[in-house]
Amino acid sequence: MTANEGRPTAEGRWWMGARGVLSAATIGALVLLAGLVVAEQPGRPDLRTVAADGGCGGWSEDRPGFDESVMTVAFLVENPSAEPVTIRGTRMTWDAGLKSVRVQLARPIVGVDEGAMFGYFSDDIDADHVLPTRGAVIPANGSIRVAAEMHLRPGADSGHVTGLRFLTDGPLGTLRTETLPVGVGMMAPDVKSC
Repeated sequence: MTANEGRPTAEGRWWMGARGVLSAATIGALVLLAGLVVAEQPGRPDLRTVAADGGCGGWSEDRPGFDESVMTVAFLVENPSAEPVTIRGTRMTWDAGLKSVRVQLARPIVGVDEGAMFGYFSDDIDADHVLPTRGAVIPANGSIRVAAEMHLRPGADSGHVTGLRFLTDGPLGTLRTETLPVGVGMMAPDVKSC
């Protein structure tokens, strides 16, 4: 057995080194290209809520047979971009005063004030206006109405919706979570402040 058996020759070492440099350069170029593609994707301004902060509703009197622990608040979500936004998922967040919140999306009602609306109407939204919570499209420079049916926790004086999360399409086929601040709520009968 000779001393060089099993060891690469000087010529072989050169080739292995060059192959390593070439591999590193190729990987670096791919990473830079991926960064360039992501940076070149047109940016889309975030969605924004309209009249979804500071409002609180409550029932003024106890009516027999009427469930005062449920109230719906509706507000708009605007898409200020020139591209439509497809909603892939919808979720509300809330504080400990609420037991649950059921969310419903709908087309805006033409001629209705854009402010928040409080009441007991989530089941009364015209079926022609209801949109799916997955797959709804907010048109370019348009809006949708969000109706949040709040269910007050037993014994709570008030409860608040704290946020709205939309799962939307992101760059390169990814999904993006957009969390919109919301600050609306409801109070129990005979409670004076939210």
